[in-house]
Amino acid sequence: MDVGKRLKERGIFPGPDDFVPAIDVIVRHSCKNRWYQLVGDKPFTYFDLNDDGVLDRAEVQTMLTELLGYKPMDFVVDDMIASIDRDGNGVIDQGEFSFVLAQIERDHGRFWGG
Repeated sequence: MDVGKRLKERGIFPGPDDFVPAIDVIVRHSCKNRWYQLVGDKPFTYFDLNDDGVLDRAEVQTMLTELLGYKPMDFVVDDMIASIDRDGNGVIDQGEFSFVLAQIERDHGRFWGG
C-alpha cells in the first residue's frame, strides 16, 4: 500500500502546509483539555496573581509550571492562551475564562463541586 505514490501519481499529494489546519485543531483541543486540568475548582482571581483583571503569559506559565512540575516552552504557553483568547489580544480576561469554564462544564459536567 503505497498511498503516497498513488496520491502523487494522481496529482493530489498534500503539500507541506496542508496539514496545518488539522494540527491547529488538535493543539486547540489539547489546550482546552489542559485548561480543564488547570482550572479545577479555582476562581479566576486565584490565577490573576497581579490583580490586573487578565491572565498574561507569566501567569499562565506559572499555572502550567505548577501543574506540570516544570517550566513549559514558550510556544506551549502561547498555544494555551490562544486556545481561549477570543479577542486575540494575547491575554485571558474574565469573560474568556468564564467561557472556557462553560465549555468545560458542558463537555465534562460540573466538576468543581456544585
